[in-house]
Amino acid sequence: MERPVVRSSCSVRLHSSAFLGLGLALAAVGGARWFPRTARLHGVEVAVWATDRGGNRLVGLDRELFVVREITVRAPVEVEPAPGGGAWVLSAVEGDPLGAHRLIRIAPDGEALAEASFGVAVDLASHEGREVVVVEWGLDSGAPDRAVLVDEHGVATTIVELPGVTCAAARDGVVLLGGIGGEVWLHELRSGSKPLAHAALGGEITDVAPGPRRGTWWALDAAGEGRLLFLEGDLRTGWQVTTHMQAIHLVPVPGREAVWLADTTEPFARRYGAAGTIEIERADLPLAGLDRGVAFADGAVLLAAPGAVLHLDAQGADAPGQGGFAFLVDLAWTR
Repeated sequence: MERPVVRSSCSVRLHSSAFLGLGLALAAVGGARWFPRTARLHGVEVAVWATDRGGNRLVGLDRELFVVREITVRAPVEVEPAPGGGAWVLSAVEGDPLGAHRLIRIAPDGEALAEASFGVAVDLASHEGREVVVVEWGLDSGAPDRAVLVDEHGVATTIVELPGVTCAAARDGVVLLGGIGGEVWLHELRSGSKPLAHAALGGEITDVAPGPRRGTWWALDAAGEGRLLFLEGDLRTGWQVTTHMQAIHLVPVPGREAVWLADTTEPFARRYGAAGTIEIERADLPLAGLDRGVAFADGAVLLAAPGAVLHLDAQGADAPGQGGFAFLVDLAWTR
C-alpha cells in the first residue's frame, strides 16, 4: 500500500502519541459506507476545495457539497484559497512527506498560474489569498528550517530561518509561527528577521490560526493531555484549557471566539467557545480519523476523514456530507 502523506510536521519530528492512534483510526474508517453523491455540472461555482491525496486530485465541491470539479494534482496534501475562487495547493511530488514538494496556484478551471518548488514543506498558510506562507524543513539536507512567503507569481522570499518551526498563520501583514519546543513567534511578513513578539507556551505547538479579532490568535499544544490557547496581540495567553484530546489541527469559527477540534484517534469532536467553555461535544461520530476542516460563521463545520467529508450543523448534528475519496486530507473555502 502506498505510504500516506501526513501534512503535519508532527508526523516526522514530534513524538506525540496522537499519530499512533491516527494510523489505527484511518485503517478502521476504510469500511465505513460513505459514497459519492451525484456530481453536478462543471460550470457550477466551487465553494470548497478538497485535497484527495490518495486519488491524486484536487476536488471542487459546491455549497451543497456536490462534486463539480476534479483537477489532477500529484499527492495534494494541503490547500488554501486563492483569488477568484482558485486555490493554492501543496503537492508532495514524490508521494513522500520527506521528499520534494511543489506549491501551485490553480485557477478555478484548473490552469496552473504559478509554481514554486520546496524540499520538505510541512505547513501552508494563506495571507488574504493573494500570497501564502510555506513552512519548510532542512532536515538532513543542511538547509535551515524556515518560513517562506510566496507571492501570486510564485516568487519565494525567506521571512525567517527558525529551527524547529512547525506551523504558521498570517494576517494583516504579520505571521505567527509555532515551534516544536512550545514557542510562538510573531514576525512581519516582509522583514521578519527580528520577532515583534515571542512567548514560551510549553508543550508541542502543532497548529496556529488567526483569532476572531485583529491581533488575536489560536494555538494548539498536542503534547500530553493537549491544550487549546487563546493569545492576545502581544502573545500573552488570554485563556487556555486542557482538552484531553488527541487533536493536532485547529478549525476556527469565522468571526467568533470559537473553534472546533477533532480527535485523530476517536470518532470525537468538540466545539469550544469563549474562555474555553464547551459548546458542543460529539462522541458518537459516524467517521474516525478526523483531522483538518473548515467552519461556517454559524458554528457548523466540515471535517476531513480519509474517505469522506463529515458535515456537522451549527448544533453539532449530522448533516449531508460527501464521500468517495481515496485519502482526503484537507479542505478550504474559496471565499
